[in-house]
Amino acid sequence: KLRLEHERETNKTKEADATSMAKAPELPVFRDNTDDIETYLERFERIANAYKWDKSNWAIMLSSLLSGKALDVYGRLPISEATDYEKIKGALRKRYNLTEEGFRQKFRMSIPEESENPSEFATRIAIYLDKWIELADATDYDKLKTLFIKEQFLNICNLKNTSAIP
Repeated sequence: KLRLEHERETNKTKEADATSMAKAPELPVFRDNTDDIETYLERFERIANAYKWDKSNWAIMLSSLLSGKALDVYGRLPISEATDYEKIKGALRKRYNLTEEGFRQKFRMSIPEESENPSEFATRIAIYLDKWIELADATDYDKLKTLFIKEQFLNICNLKNTSAIP
């Protein structure tokens, strides 16, 4: 009796997942030359959460939306990682330099885009800072302080090295 009840609940969950996926908007394929992978993944996750998709299906769903370099990254993953959304996301971030160092550079080097107002620019660099801190695992005051001290130390070392070049 318990087994039958469990099977019924499992079937209900599967049907609910299928229904929620059927109602979801059709997502466009990721395009290397025009789309930002971080923004694309954020939108994918928001839609997946809004429609309550089972996270175990996210990897296969995302893989069907990739093209170009992103699809190459997915294709080169071992099968055990190709079915894990977080592993795919990590590999994509690494390929597109969306790492701790990549976000540090984006935060430090960003300038306002031509069509960007000051509020949009501030929001964009705040996102870069948040991602940099998150990926550096600077989750408390001491870790954040260490991150900024390291940053300042590296900046000073770079200044000394560039001033020594004739």
